[in-house]
Amino acid sequence: MRTIQFCGMDIPVPTLDVQLELPPDYTGCQLVYFKDGEVTSYTPLRKGEFITTFDGFIQLAHRSGWVVTPPQSERTLFGRN
Repeated sequence: MRTIQFCGMDIPVPTLDVQLELPPDYTGCQLVYFKDGEVTSYTPLRKGEFITTFDGFIQLAHRSGWVVTPPQSERTLFGRN
């Protein structure tokens, strides 16, 4: 049994059993939505799709050589000129 540290104690890693209606030969990623611990919907991610935060997207753009600058209003708002 895998455990994690929580408040200085080892506790079992929480698990959630989920049933998805997929073909037995399915291979891929699914984006799963939950409400109150129950699956409400799920959708496959197509080849090349991924999920990230806005900050993650900006980092990816920078690493790919893009220069990303905020609109003038945000530069002024955050003290950038």
